[in-house]
Formats: sequence, structure tokens, C-alpha cells
Amino acid sequence: MNPDRGKLDGHPYPCRMLVGERRRHILQVIQSEGHAFIHYLSDSLAISRTTIGKDLNYLQNQGLVERTHGGALRMRSEPVANLARQE
Repeated sequence: MNPDRGKLDGHPYPCRMLVGERRRHILQVIQSEGHAFIHYLSDSLAISRTTIGKDLNYLQNQGLVERTHGGALRMRSEPVANLARQE
């Protein structure tokens, strides 16, 4: 078992979060880093990869992240198609 599993923000024990809190945390990670991988989020939050994947799908459906295979990216502030029109 991974000794660091469940450590969040310096807490030595697995943290229990409400769904909304967990999704806000995931969104904060993606916004600050520009991306996040499911395995990283799963390990750092001590949550299954399936649950993280569902959270990322939810955040994508809300228009907050761009879902990728194995993770998610920060949403671009302006779609690429609009950038091409401005040239």
C-alpha cells in the first residue's frame, strides 16, 4: 500500500470530502497546473480512478475542463476556432 495515499495538503490520514468539495479541489488542481492525471488525483485524494473519471466528466459537462484520455486540461479562455478568425 502506498504510504502517501490519502495525504492531502499535509494531512497524514485519508481525508473525507463531500462531492462538491472534491470537485472544487480537482478543478483547483487543473486550473493551477493546467492539467491533471487521473492516477495523480486518485492517489492524492484516496479516491478510486472510476470516481475521479466521473468527476472529470461532470466538470467537462459543466464546461469547466477539457477531458482527455487519462486526465483533463484547463479550459482555454477562447476556442481555437475563434483565434483563427481573428487573424
